[in-house]
Amino acid sequence: MRSCAFALSVALALFCAPGATRAGEEIGENFRRFCESWMERLHEQEKANRRALEWRATPDGFEAEYVGYGPLLRCEARGEGSTAVGKLAYEEYRYRQKGPTREAAEAARPEIVDATEVTEVFRYDGSKWAY
Repeated sequence: MRSCAFALSVALALFCAPGATRAGEEIGENFRRFCESWMERLHEQEKANRRALEWRATPDGFEAEYVGYGPLLRCEARGEGSTAVGKLAYEEYRYRQKGPTREAAEAARPEIVDATEVTEVFRYDGSKWAY
């Protein structure tokens, strides 16, 4: 537990540290590319989620839910080399499609029934970003 607290305090100190060096700018650019790639993977996952809908009969007809993702909200990195830490944030949505028949439900426009802001923190191991 202490190692987690120590790692968290180091990460917070890095995010609050003033000034940027050239190495820090390179880490930042590297992390921006990583964020773009991460979001592309999430959007591919959303497509897979939509293809795997499990329709349920309800008293009003049929419905299915799946998880989708909004745009990247924040993407920032601090530190240099193997002490770098990156943080990205995005919206995660739970969508629902419903209708009086399965065909109508499949054709219905998905509606957002829940939205959560997700923040993920990554460390840089000197060569790649690790979860």
